[in-house]
Amino acid sequence: MIVLLRNFDRYGAYVLFDESRKQILQRVTPSNFKMGDVQGYVGCCGTKAIILYRTDKLWLLIDDCCIPFDERVVVELARMGRIPLARPRVMDKMFMTVKVEAEIIASWDYAQVQWDLEFDPTIAEEEDFDFGIFLKNLADDGDRRHRIFSMVGQ
Repeated sequence: MIVLLRNFDRYGAYVLFDESRKQILQRVTPSNFKMGDVQGYVGCCGTKAIILYRTDKLWLLIDDCCIPFDERVVVELARMGRIPLARPRVMDKMFMTVKVEAEIIASWDYAQVQWDLEFDPTIAEEEDFDFGIFLKNLADDGDRRHRIFSMVGQ
């Protein structure tokens, strides 16, 4: 099955993903579809590409490991430090671990360059700029996970 994913890291960018082969096929332009066609996200945490998508249920693909993204998934995220860059940007050094119950599926560290929200006049949240924080927040809140992804593909 081919699914349409929104790129978390680039506004207005979309890709086609072959769910059976677990492979991104190509970039596509948004003129050919409507928002209800989008079935998930692709994003990066450092050099690690992560895909979150819905077919029969919600799936999380990290490297070669594809797991149902349900209440058994725990995402741990630790900020190991913050490095100020040219204002208003900062670089957060993060460490992320994904578990299913007690079994570690993946863990890695990454650096995330983002705007220091102290200087942001909008209502942006940290998760708007960091896919790892977005995944942790979804893993922590089953109702939110359901709300966001219940309309996906419909």
